[in-house]
Amino acid sequence: MPAKRKRWAVAFMPWSPLMAEVTMGKFTAWPFYSATPARIPAGPLLEQVRGILDCYVDGSRRPARKAAVISLHEGNGLFSPRAVPWDALGAAAAALAFASVDGSDQHLSHHSCTADNFKVNLCTFTPGTRATRMTCGAILRRTIFAADPQQVAALDHVNLEAHAHFDPEMLDALSVCLLKEAEEPAASRIVRSLRVWQSAYVNTEEVDSTTRILLMAVAFEILLQLGNHPRKDFRAKIHDLCRGPREPRRPYGIVNTRTGSLICQELLTYKQIWAEEFYKLRDRIVHGNPMSAESFKHGSQHHFWLAFLFYRVCVRKMLGQVRGCSYPCYAGVKRKDKSFAFDKGERRRTYEIVRRVMAHHGIAKGGLGRATSEAT
Repeated sequence: MPAKRKRWAVAFMPWSPLMAEVTMGKFTAWPFYSATPARIPAGPLLEQVRGILDCYVDGSRRPARKAAVISLHEGNGLFSPRAVPWDALGAAAAALAFASVDGSDQHLSHHSCTADNFKVNLCTFTPGTRATRMTCGAILRRTIFAADPQQVAALDHVNLEAHAHFDPEMLDALSVCLLKEAEEPAASRIVRSLRVWQSAYVNTEEVDSTTRILLMAVAFEILLQLGNHPRKDFRAKIHDLCRGPREPRRPYGIVNTRTGSLICQELLTYKQIWAEEFYKLRDRIVHGNPMSAESFKHGSQHHFWLAFLFYRVCVRKMLGQVRGCSYPCYAGVKRKDKSFAFDKGERRRTYEIVRRVMAHHGIAKGGLGRATSEAT
């Protein structure tokens, strides 16, 4: 009786925007077609994996050759089919997606990434044969057997021109979260929240504005651990995490979203007013209230994009609450011409560097010129 051949599984992101090897938690993602040297030794096994990945094609039916293989740090990219850490792979992919989108200065450019670029696929194969097995489906689990790998074309909404850009400090901080998820509540909240955010930040039109708003609301609820009065709590936490110096306040009516009756008047900042309006939108969706296109806008800006803007800052601030994570967050949300925008906080970063240099050298404020010179 012939010996049973060992089967392997390869985990990969077929439409990856990665241009270099990236570490996230206990995994390393590496671009298969440009990795030098390849982690999988040259030979029949490498060629069999290449044959599987070449099946992912662009609109012209040519191999897209965008795939990145995900492996354990010291691994070659192959797993035992019975020991694939599927949940951990998904969490690492969500963290990579967020770090890439957050690291880009332009979110709607020709090279922009979405979570679609970080979708993880798993293929099981037997070396020396052309038989493969793909497992897919979250509700109805399907296993597809093929004597030959089948071509898989990129969907129209997946941007094959995407390029990933990362802040190394953000990558390190999210890696710490993944490694500490089981023991550190703050890390667990960040990781679980990113999995929900990942579902909202996909490019397909099958996810409508209503679904995106609900997903972003859930992502906030997990991340910020909102209490028994979530609307009020959300306003307070957005203020704590995103406030700037000397923000003006104005009277604002807090209303019951079911009846429309006034509950009270509060003095709120413009950021808190957005938080109140966003959560009221969430409540209207949940309660089945009538909606229009204007319901999803706050001034001239769409609530989804504003939610992502504030979410970026909140994630950055929450990373500072994870033990063992030294991520320095200087970013914030600025308001100009009645619109909100992301503020990278370069001035705050420079000020903090200067302050630390001055403190280290015992320099008084009069020696600021020397300290600034050393900091830059």
